[in-house]
Amino acid sequence: MAARKNATTRAPRNEILDVNPRHVWLAALGGLVVARRGIAGALHQAGLRMNVASADARDAMRQFDTTARAGIEGLNDRIQPFLCPIGRTVQAGIAPLAERVGLKLGAKHAERRKAATTKTRTGRSAARKPVARRKAAAAR
Repeated sequence: MAARKNATTRAPRNEILDVNPRHVWLAALGGLVVARRGIAGALHQAGLRMNVASADARDAMRQFDTTARAGIEGLNDRIQPFLCPIGRTVQAGIAPLAERVGLKLGAKHAERRKAATTKTRTGRSAARKPVARRKAAAAR
């Protein structure tokens, strides 16, 4: 059989605990530590949420930019065949008026193209001369 301890052999427990100022002080310190850890954890979580939110915002902006560019390029491809002939006819209609005033339409573009293509390279620059060695450093 298992031995049973007699209840009378145990040390008597004091049912009424005296609360002194030291107990209050230690409990307050413990509460402050718990509160500080809780606030630090909450701030950390808030920072993580802000990082996730900013990453989501950047992703949404990239997606919007890609969608907008695709839409504009598609619109440009559809409209350009109709607008180019209209532009040519307007330019052809304005050309006689511009000549009377003394303006040349399209001449600037042609001059720029010629200037860009007629530039020639002057040649290579002369090779650098080797640096003379210092005799004072060698004499040491």
